[in-house]
Amino acid sequence: MTQSGYRALRIRLDKLEFYMKLDSLNRWLTLSANLGVLVGIILLVVELDQNRDMMRAQTRNEIARATQELLTSWATNPGLADIIVRANRSEDLSPSEYFMVAVRSESMLRHIENLHYQNRQGLFDRSEFEASSVRLSQLLRGQPSLVRHWCATRSGFSAEFNEYFQSILSADNC
Repeated sequence: MTQSGYRALRIRLDKLEFYMKLDSLNRWLTLSANLGVLVGIILLVVELDQNRDMMRAQTRNEIARATQELLTSWATNPGLADIIVRANRSEDLSPSEYFMVAVRSESMLRHIENLHYQNRQGLFDRSEFEASSVRLSQLLRGQPSLVRHWCATRSGFSAEFNEYFQSILSADNC
């Protein structure tokens, strides 16, 4: 082999070695990029899980706050409390008293509907929802005016809520 042939062979071998190093480097870079994507996806899943926990806590807090506001509004209004007692005894009410009972009943039903919806969405703890359902069933036994309002307005609620609410009534009251 001549000197120029040897030199040409050496250049080709150097180029081949260079391309092999580039290919190896390219493979390592691709592996690193794929690992980076995988780590990013794992961090995103963790963040979404934390976000869901935060949403559940916020939902629970909002439901508790709304419940407290409802109860406080009745406890601090003796006139309304008397009207509700009379309505539950099926005593005669004036139109404005009937309106007060209807608004109170509607607000309670919408609150319960929201609780049911949040539970269906997985944002309200199942065991708390079940305990609330037991308490609600007990409450309904002493609130015939609320049950009457439900019977009159239930077509304005979702099918899922209708099914749930009917299941907690002690009997088919409508």
